[in-house]
Amino acid sequence: MVLQTRDIEQLAQSYIKYALAKTDEEREAIFDVGMNEIDRIQFESPDDLWLIILKIHALTDDPQVLSLLSAGLLENLLSLFPSQSIDWVEEQARKDPRFKKLLRGVWQNLMSDETWQRVQKLIG
Repeated sequence: MVLQTRDIEQLAQSYIKYALAKTDEEREAIFDVGMNEIDRIQFESPDDLWLIILKIHALTDDPQVLSLLSAGLLENLLSLFPSQSIDWVEEQARKDPRFKKLLRGVWQNLMSDETWQRVQKLIG
């Protein structure tokens, strides 16, 4: 599945709103609109998930959102699709110091030892 640029933007905005929601009611409404789709994408389409991660990262500097992004979507991408995603992550971290900083919030979780070591090497 390949998402359109407009869809990526909308899903990224939904993710940011979800991360910043103050009440359970707000989160539930946002989940029904966009997060449900992101949940599906993260298990089915690493290419689209990567584009959503990059868009979220580009749209905000909010520490709460970035923390959730690190320990959520980015960690899941590296855990579920390591052979595809680690090269993308390494390339992005080399050219974007903000993205490299984002990796500090990633935990090993279900990630292979090999992938985790590569992430740790990027962090330094």
